[in-house]
Amino acid sequence: MRAIALVVILLLAGFTPAMGNSTAQQPDIVQEQWYHSYLTLTLDVQAWAEDYPEIVILTVAGQTELGKNLWVVQISDWTQDTKPNGTQKEIVYIDGGHHGNEYLGTALAYLSAKWYINEWNAGNEEAIRVLQNSEIHILVMLNPDGNDFDTRWNQNHTGGLTDPATGEVIGVDLNRNYAHQ
Repeated sequence: MRAIALVVILLLAGFTPAMGNSTAQQPDIVQEQWYHSYLTLTLDVQAWAEDYPEIVILTVAGQTELGKNLWVVQISDWTQDTKPNGTQKEIVYIDGGHHGNEYLGTALAYLSAKWYINEWNAGNEEAIRVLQNSEIHILVMLNPDGNDFDTRWNQNHTGGLTDPATGEVIGVDLNRNYAHQ
């Protein structure tokens, strides 16, 4: 009987509800140490672009080996092409999630975007001033394939690293396999 109860508990622990309902509430990322999957990130950035078109433009920088979009959240006061003084706005670039299994970078990039969006909406003078004078481009999750597989490598097996134990090509380490010279 204990064995059956243990199997039921393990099966229920592994059950994850489907994400078909895009209006489902997500836990608070800071208070509950919750981390994004590619799917939950996609739902959030698309909602930002839909809910705040005056300050959020969502673009795609490219696609991963597995066909996932590399979302770039561009945040600025898009009602103005220039700073209030007429000069060109500065562009600030932030990215997170180079290593799929290092979730803090993704969380910090996400929370940076979320702060500017929320604070603009709340009328925070600092956020308004920053967005009137700059464009913030945030690629929140640079390695969504690695994120969803919980590995630091992406899924590019051409030019990738070889596992010394098995000889299998395991992907490209995005910190160590950039072109050099």
